[in-house]
Amino acid sequence: MAVCSHCGAQLQGDERFCVACGTAIPATIASTPNAGAVAAAVPAVPVPPVLAAPLPVAAVQPMAFPSGYAAAPVPVAAGGPETAANHTGKMWMWIVIFAILVGGYYYSKNKQATATPPAAPAGTAPQGAPAQPGGTAPQGTPAQPVTSGALLQEQSFAGHWRAIYGFVGLTNTSWTNNSNVVMQSATLECDQYSANGTKLSQMQTTLNGPVQPGRTATFNPFQMGSVSTYMSRVNCFIVAVTPAN
Repeated sequence: MAVCSHCGAQLQGDERFCVACGTAIPATIASTPNAGAVAAAVPAVPVPPVLAAPLPVAAVQPMAFPSGYAAAPVPVAAGGPETAANHTGKMWMWIVIFAILVGGYYYSKNKQATATPPAAPAGTAPQGAPAQPGGTAPQGTPAQPVTSGALLQEQSFAGHWRAIYGFVGLTNTSWTNNSNVVMQSATLECDQYSANGTKLSQMQTTLNGPVQPGRTATFNPFQMGSVSTYMSRVNCFIVAVTPAN
């Protein structure tokens, strides 16, 4: 019986390779009757194992990212003893110091500005001084409108109204000052009424002077405002006057 020349395993005689170690069996051994003796006499030639060829290593190409996407962050080692937190802390410290300095400057400036109020110009009355007799304000101070009393009752207004293109227009108007005080201006009010006497709207305008005592001022035609729905008549009168200084 034939045996393997490499490992000595028994063979049937028709094998091409040893079933035990895989060594190739020469054809003469497998077909010769005294194959065992012949196989023992012939030295076995070791067959080197078949190694797979190494695969080529492809060059690594950088991955391209589409527009709108960012590449994965790459960790970077610290470049110095100071970290980002230290920089942020120092930045906030300088901001706080700057804010304190600016706030102190403006506070000191405003305190100095309000500590001593400016002196009133010569010829003007101090704030809160009583008005002079006769209904006029102290010299140098703006006169206040008079909305009641004898000065207002001594004023009269005359004129004609009519609706023109959707507006209330006044013509042939005049303001008469029956007081003994020069009047700088007057406030004219015109009220619109319906046929049953319901007040529909109120309109006001300023009549500019000055108007001397006992004199009458006339004015060009002017408009008071839009005509209200169901308006039937208009009543105009002076509701305030401002004396001249």
